[in-house]
Amino acid sequence: MTYLSLLTLVVLLIIANTMETGVKLGMLRTREFDVTDCIYPGICRAMTKDETEYFRYNRQQTFFSNLSVPVEYNRTTLHDHSVVPNIVHITWYGGPKRNTFLFHHFVSLLAIHKFLKPKVILFWFDLLPEGVYWDQATDGFPEIVLVYRAPPTTILGQEVHVPEHQSDVIRIEAVMEFGGIYMDLDALVVQPFSALYQYEVTMGYETPDGLCNGIIVARPWADFLKIWYEEYKTLDDSVWGYHSATRNTGPEVPKPHKHRTPVLESPKSGRKFWTSLRKRVV
Repeated sequence: MTYLSLLTLVVLLIIANTMETGVKLGMLRTREFDVTDCIYPGICRAMTKDETEYFRYNRQQTFFSNLSVPVEYNRTTLHDHSVVPNIVHITWYGGPKRNTFLFHHFVSLLAIHKFLKPKVILFWFDLLPEGVYWDQATDGFPEIVLVYRAPPTTILGQEVHVPEHQSDVIRIEAVMEFGGIYMDLDALVVQPFSALYQYEVTMGYETPDGLCNGIIVARPWADFLKIWYEEYKTLDDSVWGYHSATRNTGPEVPKPHKHRTPVLESPKSGRKFWTSLRKRVV
């Protein structure tokens, strides 16, 4: 069986199973969230003129105070209990020309809903998606919480204007500050991640020399994420993907630091099924 055939079979099984368990497709309704005005520090309720409910992110001073806490290079990063909160982060930044929510985006959310079962899906956006699949997603997955954040234009003194790099910044900042799981919407999860929740950070390979930021599983303020984030002080926005992949494992990362980060092996990236788990010093 080819990879494409296997992927198609998995998608069909997810959809069939979810429809059997009560998720109705194509039935729109008014969204109401059973949450307080601020669901997390800095993420608070807002309202548009047409009464669309969403939340707005405003950075708190605690972000900088937590970022400035010194890294403990020699401590263990494997715990005897879960340290990863039950949150999934999604980012949606690409401008009006790429704003249609497509079928594979919907299936990715469907798999998250089915297998990860998050308490909250924080959907970070600057422009709300469009299309029937977005309507179906907001109707079928009540854990989605819309979080507006304007695209960042600087990070640690460096300019950032490429939309994909802006998304890179938002995802690492979101997972670093709130913890949880970041998922690209072209990734398809097929089983729970609960076995990874005792580790501070788990990522997959993008290349033999770099990790993929398309899926990140982490506790809040994990030291590895702080080290990686600080490397953005040398960001060159004209260089594609360097700080999101190679920079997080390359020789520029301060050594020696003995953090062991579980790495889910993959021939290229999170777009293929991961089959094994090993530990690698990064």
